[in-house]
Amino acid sequence: MAIIQMQGVSANINLSKNVINNLMVSKSLESVFRRFLNQDSRVASIYYLGPQSYWRAYPNADVKSEVQNKYFNPKIDITKLPFYPSKNSISKDAIWTRPLIDLTHRKKVFSLSLPIYKNNNEFAGALVTDITISQVVNHFLNFHFKEPTAYAILVDSNYDLIANQKKAESDLKYLTKNVKQKLYNSEKPMFMNINKEEKIVLVSTVKETNWKIAYVIPKNEIISHVRYVMESQLKQYIKSFSFQFIVLVCLVISIFVIVTIAIWKRFTKPFIELLKGISSIRDEKFQVKLKDQSLEEFQLLSQSFNLMANKINELISKYQSLNLQLEEKVIERTTQLSIVNGTLQETNEKLKSMEQSRKIMFANIAHDIKTPLTIVLGYIDAIEDRMIDSEKIDEYLTRIQKHLHSIDQLVKSVSELNNVELNEQVFRYEMVNSNEYFMQFSDVFSHEQTIHFKIADDLPFIFMDHQYIERAILNLIENAQKYSNQNSPIEINVFEVKDFVVVSVRDYGWGIAEDNLPFIFDRFYRVDHARNSSIQGNGVGLAIVKEIVNAHGGFIEVNSKLNEGSEFMIYLPVKNFCMK
Repeated sequence: MAIIQMQGVSANINLSKNVINNLMVSKSLESVFRRFLNQDSRVASIYYLGPQSYWRAYPNADVKSEVQNKYFNPKIDITKLPFYPSKNSISKDAIWTRPLIDLTHRKKVFSLSLPIYKNNNEFAGALVTDITISQVVNHFLNFHFKEPTAYAILVDSNYDLIANQKKAESDLKYLTKNVKQKLYNSEKPMFMNINKEEKIVLVSTVKETNWKIAYVIPKNEIISHVRYVMESQLKQYIKSFSFQFIVLVCLVISIFVIVTIAIWKRFTKPFIELLKGISSIRDEKFQVKLKDQSLEEFQLLSQSFNLMANKINELISKYQSLNLQLEEKVIERTTQLSIVNGTLQETNEKLKSMEQSRKIMFANIAHDIKTPLTIVLGYIDAIEDRMIDSEKIDEYLTRIQKHLHSIDQLVKSVSELNNVELNEQVFRYEMVNSNEYFMQFSDVFSHEQTIHFKIADDLPFIFMDHQYIERAILNLIENAQKYSNQNSPIEINVFEVKDFVVVSVRDYGWGIAEDNLPFIFDRFYRVDHARNSSIQGNGVGLAIVKEIVNAHGGFIEVNSKLNEGSEFMIYLPVKNFCMK
């Protein structure tokens, strides 16, 4: 093979005089090639291909480098390649090839081949121009859709994909041969389901080729765009119409008002003045006076009306003065009576309540003291009468001590409850770290197998008297132990709800009947089966808990079902209620 920058031969043909002569003659095409490439930037290169596998190329081709890099095969017969027209072809028109691998480093290209004939119709070779795929994409598919996922593809007559925009890559595996055939043969817009989405497909033909460009637009995107445009136009129309309508209405109203005012001033003003005067007298405004009227018919009526109004005003003024004096005296007496009556009713209610509370309190105290005291006296009499063996005296003295301790505890509880209710006990409030404070309880009861603590993290500080809150919580835990079976679990949960720290004491013991729930925080109240049982208690523990929690600005709730257990929840406010 002979290697020349702009011309050459391949397929090991002989360099005959005819071949050399034709190559020399083809040199005259260089200026034409140069102008053609300068005019159209889409063309990558242009060739003259002779009938015996010789050629001339522009721009210069580094044949040696193309051979060394294994792009160009010097033994290839270019007359056998797809872009070379057949000698026996009847058509003399230019032919577009399908995408093919170029003989040079340009790799995948399209070729436009134009056969050349001499004057005697003898085949003289072909002119071939190469266009790279990227140039085709930039030329045919270099545009953007308003729809975000719309794209375009280029398909040839064999239903093969020539090129595509980048946004089409996710749909390429769904563009089968049948789909591309349907796209290619479509003459009207159509709907297709591609990649599980309904899309609108529009097809246009590329001039001078059998290629077609398919524009694929998701239906929902184009509909949303159309809807947006229609809604925008509709809003604009409504806005314009509303403005015009308002202007028209205002104009009509203005004209109507002007005409009405003119008529009213001329014909109805005397009647209006008279009606105003009558209305004023009806509203007890007797100092009214009608203006002088321009119409003679109304002058006499106006004067008579003014005279009548003056007389009525004088009489009413006298009656109002007398009535005012009487009202002041009645109001003064009524106020005094109301105050006295209210004070008497309030005092009477307080006396009744205090008397009732006193009766209940003394009855309960008497009941809770009488029983252990009777037992103690019985034991003492038995000891004095020597009815008890000397060996058992210590045992009975222990029982006496136990019952006396119960009486002492009752007296102390009543005294403490009374101090809390009357606010005579000064609470010592301070800011307390909730997590550290409640962890102390967990440590104290760590040896108890049935008591379980769960304390939330990052609890806020609380402004409280830690000794009294400890007393309230221990009372609830003690009650839970008293009224539960020996191995029944007790759960103490501490957590935050809005502006409160909540202490929940939950047991699975006997529970409280629904009828008894409203009274469990009353002093000395115990449910019937509890009062008659052997369980120690005086009925003031829950009353003390409630008063302590109330003194801290909180509240207590209870949920209980008979034979299922009870849950007492103390709500302690996070905010500094005492400072408020």
